[in-house]
Amino acid sequence: MEITGFVSKGSLLFAVALVISLSLFSQDKTNIQDEFALQDSEISMLVEILSSHRLYKDSMNEKEFLYSVLSGMVRSLDHKHAGVLKQYQYPWHFTSAASEQSDSGMILGTDDYGRFVVSSVLPGSPAETARINKGDLLLRIGNVNTSGASLWELMPLLNARKGASILLFLETPGEEPRESILKIDSYQVETVTLKRGRLVRGKWKDDEEGPVAWIKIHSFLGENTLDEWDRTVEVIQNSSTVRRLIIDLRDNGGGDNSCIRLLGDFFRSSDVLVRFEYLLGEGAREEVVLNSMSPRSRLMTYPAVVLINENTASMAEISAMALRDNRSVLLVGETSYGKGTTQTWLNLAEDFAIHLTLGKWYSPKGTSVEGIGIEPDFIREDNPRKKGDEQLNTALALLWEGL
Repeated sequence: MEITGFVSKGSLLFAVALVISLSLFSQDKTNIQDEFALQDSEISMLVEILSSHRLYKDSMNEKEFLYSVLSGMVRSLDHKHAGVLKQYQYPWHFTSAASEQSDSGMILGTDDYGRFVVSSVLPGSPAETARINKGDLLLRIGNVNTSGASLWELMPLLNARKGASILLFLETPGEEPRESILKIDSYQVETVTLKRGRLVRGKWKDDEEGPVAWIKIHSFLGENTLDEWDRTVEVIQNSSTVRRLIIDLRDNGGGDNSCIRLLGDFFRSSDVLVRFEYLLGEGAREEVVLNSMSPRSRLMTYPAVVLINENTASMAEISAMALRDNRSVLLVGETSYGKGTTQTWLNLAEDFAIHLTLGKWYSPKGTSVEGIGIEPDFIREDNPRKKGDEQLNTALALLWEGL
């Protein structure tokens, strides 16, 4: 529906319908019938409130006012990952990534103080070129102070058009704040990288003929990641020397849930990949996702260890839990982020998009990680002061025992 005027019949019905749907989503499902009984009075009240906007001479413009109304509704849900974006203001696309990106390649998270932290940088991206590092605090984007801002307000600012330059103010812990120019350009997405190696004096050593394959999944970006994964699996299958696998999910914040198909390479066709409870939509329902997607089981015979850390979240946590539940794969590293929900974008005409929680996911054995995270079997903290990768070396040592 196109929003042509805030006091038009179409826009009022649109806003009213959205208020009702959001209120139903936020409440106990047993009260839905009672809620419908109150709709007539609620609609009349909302129409009156929205129409009163026109009475103020110096009021904000209509789209800004509608944005503030939508933001208030979404905030009332009290859902951590809910948000509203203005599509008309930013060149932002709510679709899976294409094979060539024209954004920053910088993935943001928050620390214990609510500050924005760079949790990951995609290889070959503008952020890597600008020497932005994992762990950097993002203080300002242009003239926008990140303190108190929401992630949804910052994301569009970092996804400018190709050729744009963005001034960032960053701080590496223990150092003075610095300026960095982020030049947006196209780059080839690389979400899966493969290295081969062996254990030498207790540490990982690169070796193109080594018996251990180290597979780093940086992010889950739909078909891109699935294609890269297929090529990686083919390399491993065609190798006569690879006998063990390290699946590295550190700093992987999740992404497109269609990538759950790649998990099928580790399990039988009857194995459960994930259990899912729908929260958004009419009526609650649960779904058990079985390993029915092809290809599958190509890596089932390879012993493996999984690496996780505090930035491992969502789809990456699903992967780690499925491997632990179905194959008793050992997890090494730090307790993961703890995101046991999945979100979706709802596009509202051409002006706004709302990010809402679609449902909750559970591991094959029914475990939720929401707000808790996954505790690894072998806790190894990342110590940047030490040379080498202690987490990787621990995983390698565990696998080496069986070689």
